[in-house]
Amino acid sequence: MTGIIITGVARGGTSLIAGVCDSIGVPMGKGGPRFENPYLQWAVLAERWDVVALLIKSIEEEQPIWGWKLPVLHRSLPRVAEMVADPRFIFVLKDSVSVARRRCDPANARQFAKWIERGARAQRMMAAFAAATDLPTLFVSYDELVRDMERGIDSIARFCGVAAPDMGAVIDQLNENHLAYLGATYQPRVRTALDGRLSRICVEAGVSAPGNATP
Repeated sequence: MTGIIITGVARGGTSLIAGVCDSIGVPMGKGGPRFENPYLQWAVLAERWDVVALLIKSIEEEQPIWGWKLPVLHRSLPRVAEMVADPRFIFVLKDSVSVARRRCDPANARQFAKWIERGARAQRMMAAFAAATDLPTLFVSYDELVRDMERGIDSIARFCGVAAPDMGAVIDQLNENHLAYLGATYQPRVRTALDGRLSRICVEAGVSAPGNATP
């Protein structure tokens, strides 16, 4: 019942690391290119932690290892640690300027600085948690992973406790995911019996997708 918890700054490389986990055999709850479990995401955004606990229990009953990627989780790490039976945390770091550049024009220094500070605050939360916990935690640099994919993939696979992957197949899948991410193209996903259970939990609790999001 190992849960691989992936978090970081929004637009900060968490989708790439989630894609690595998906490609090496860690079920992420949703296809690419972003790999966010919609039911858990809805419950967290609604601040329905009671529903989050029910969803996690259902996932753990069916999957011996599973992944959960959501950038906002860096705000709630102690709570998440208590809910997951065997949590392992992957904290994703990316160059702060490149992250902020995806949000606004760097020529607008005042607004740009706000995004830099937001990223720094997220990093401080992750660092503080890592410094205080004995739970398995791995910091991953998006920039280093892009420069040396095989080394980064191997490090993540070992941390997750999965068998050594076929590097060529994993890298090919990551490249496909990247093209889909750039084109905002979502890969088709087969709905399983577990999806049905998670959906019913959300429906019974009155938790639904924000805006026009779809599972």
